[in-house]
Amino acid sequence: MYVDASDSCTTLQYLRSASTASGATAADFSIKVTQVECTSKTKSPSECTQYHTAASGTINSYNYQSGSGTGTHLGNQNYAICIRPERGACAICYSAADTEWQMSTDATTIPIDTVCGTTGVGASNDYIEIPGGVCDPSVAAIASLYSADRYCGTTFLCPGVVGAAGATHTVCSMQKPFKVNVYTNNYEGAEASEEGVPATGIQLDWGFKLDYWMMTTCLNLP
Repeated sequence: MYVDASDSCTTLQYLRSASTASGATAADFSIKVTQVECTSKTKSPSECTQYHTAASGTINSYNYQSGSGTGTHLGNQNYAICIRPERGACAICYSAADTEWQMSTDATTIPIDTVCGTTGVGASNDYIEIPGGVCDPSVAAIASLYSADRYCGTTFLCPGVVGAAGATHTVCSMQKPFKVNVYTNNYEGAEASEEGVPATGIQLDWGFKLDYWMMTTCLNLP
């Protein structure tokens, strides 16, 4: 996690609500702190909480536990995951399997999220924002190609093909800087009345893991 430093604020504070639940355990964690000089080439842009410098790799939400479905993404979040463009890179693509994506709304407790596959709409539940996101241009089955920036629900899909044949789990963008903005509400947790666990007992708020890669060929957009 990258945070801006200041001589007037050098305190790291951890807040945890007291629990009276049976079998509750004490928090246990270890934190490594590394200072980055203001002139360093490895310094992250000021708006980036996560900063990745490889041409391809994976990014994930905080508290994501790969493949287990037992973690819960953090609530009340608003942060940016940034990827440094490689020299000559024209576009970036992201992909996630259903087992690596759960940014959802439990329709039995709160309204269904209506921002999925849209652009520039108002506040909603849990979603990520990929500015200028479009379908993978290499997928011939995609007949309608348009831009959307908000992605949520229980499946990561390119814009315009939700529930349609030929839907792809890959979203690409030519908009720089390359980044993914993450927004979550405060309905997270393991209570049946909350967003994460509907009556079926299936947890729907794991967060996400996205594979990403850059392309040197620009997308052929309409």
